[in-house]
Amino acid sequence: MQVQTPAAYLYRHSTEPTDPAWDRFLQRTPGGHHVQTSVWAYLKDTMGWRTHRVVVAENGEVVGGAQLLIHPFPVGAIGYVPKGPVLAKDDPALTELVLREIRRVAGQEHIVHLTVQPPNAGPNIVPALVGAGYSLGDTDVAPTASVQIDLAPDLDDIFAKMKKNHRRYIRHGLRQGMTGRRGTRDDLATFHELLVATAQRQGFSPYPLSYFTTLWDQFDGWAAVELFLTEYEGKAVSAQLAIGFGDTVYTKNSGWSGEYPSLAPNHVLEWTTIQWAKANGFHTYDLEGIEPAAARIIASGNSLPPEMTRRPFFWKLGFGGDVVLFPQPYVLIPNPGMRKLYSVLYPRAARWPITAKLVNRFRTG
Repeated sequence: MQVQTPAAYLYRHSTEPTDPAWDRFLQRTPGGHHVQTSVWAYLKDTMGWRTHRVVVAENGEVVGGAQLLIHPFPVGAIGYVPKGPVLAKDDPALTELVLREIRRVAGQEHIVHLTVQPPNAGPNIVPALVGAGYSLGDTDVAPTASVQIDLAPDLDDIFAKMKKNHRRYIRHGLRQGMTGRRGTRDDLATFHELLVATAQRQGFSPYPLSYFTTLWDQFDGWAAVELFLTEYEGKAVSAQLAIGFGDTVYTKNSGWSGEYPSLAPNHVLEWTTIQWAKANGFHTYDLEGIEPAAARIIASGNSLPPEMTRRPFFWKLGFGGDVVLFPQPYVLIPNPGMRKLYSVLYPRAARWPITAKLVNRFRTG
């Protein structure tokens, strides 16, 4: 049901699994992101998350809204809004309306902890969040720092901006027979085997193969979900899943068998994906996340300490992109008693390994 507001906005609440009008709005609006789409919500439904969407229209066109993902817990529910709300214009009345309806959903769904992570672009909603009772959060549910490559220059210029070693590794790997190619749905099982091999080396739990087949089937046909592989002598060595949304390609999960490191399979893989993104008219290539603390050091003009240069994210810096910082998450805990308890207990619990595992259940994948 749609509700008329005094400012001529119409808004509606929806728990439907698909919402084409909302998804189209996200595609064309600065700040729109695939993790706000109904397609992404359908994927998260397979992992136990419910969806509640607030959509605002003006003159028949969607102009703003937010999608909440909600997970039940014994004491209520937890929720998050990754890369939202998304607003087409900087209108305080529109912002207030969307935040009010998010708060209404939190009450209806008995949400005891709500994280809102604002979008990368569009109107700055942080002052409105603070005014609505949100406080700066401790846990990112989507990347707050990344490396982005501008795809406008020629490929030769993009390649030339990479660090010398990256260029050398890519050339060497290609000369020695490491090849990169675009994959198909039939390659998802191979991709997953490589992802599992990486997870075993790095000590994390990968999503099951069914997660990626669902992702592929849901996104295929209206957004660019792509798979890229490197091969040596006919054998798959590394693979990467990427999503093209709006004007940006986001690299998602990747895996590597651990073989042929001297032939730079992962460098060749990234270069293969960059070439595809450029050829298909995308404007930005997002390497999907680096450590925020490192990004802040780089943004301040300082060099990273030696220990940070040995972490997995560091190699992304060599591809010649710009380090970008995105808005941090904000948290709303409606119950005053629980808010006080959280402020006392969470700083201690954040150091526990089990807390890290629980936090990873929120991340956008």
